[in-house]
Amino acid sequence: MARAERILSIRHFHTTFTLPSEQRKLAQSYPEAVYNAFFHIVGEILEELGRTQYGAQLGWTAVLHTWKRDLGYHPHIHVLVTAGGLSRDGATFRPIGDGYLFPGEVMGELLRGKMLDALRRMFAKAAFPELDGAAFGGMMAGLAAHKSWVVHVQPPFRDASHLLSYYVAHHIRATSDVTCIASPSPIRDCAR
Repeated sequence: MARAERILSIRHFHTTFTLPSEQRKLAQSYPEAVYNAFFHIVGEILEELGRTQYGAQLGWTAVLHTWKRDLGYHPHIHVLVTAGGLSRDGATFRPIGDGYLFPGEVMGELLRGKMLDALRRMFAKAAFPELDGAAFGGMMAGLAAHKSWVVHVQPPFRDASHLLSYYVAHHIRATSDVTCIASPSPIRDCAR
């Protein structure tokens, strides 16, 4: 598997970013716009926190899942994040200790703010032609009031290759119609 060969042989955190239920109808209606924004925002959050908290450029691989185990619609992104990264000058590797990557609550707040901003910009550019101002305003009010934008962070795994294999196999086995969605990295991830 080409992707597994690119995984660094270091510890990785498994992180999951989930869109709130109030945004799911919009994601179903405009998957390319919403999923592209979602991938971009997840990358921004990891890059920003890696730089500000550890002074490092972290590495990550992300896979979009749009279903739960029972195949109910539930868009979320699984991310394998390196437990360390290159220093700002690129000269050294800066490891992250055995503790945690970043608090899930902090990443959830960043996800909420960045996604709300992205949706406002997209609406201003008429990316959601079926939504009028009142419908969009109502959806945004619900999203802003949503108390918990869920970002779950698991402790670091010593070897990420088994986790990557599971998610790719699970992803491909459960998907009959696969579409490529652009991501902020030069690698394109495919998702249902």
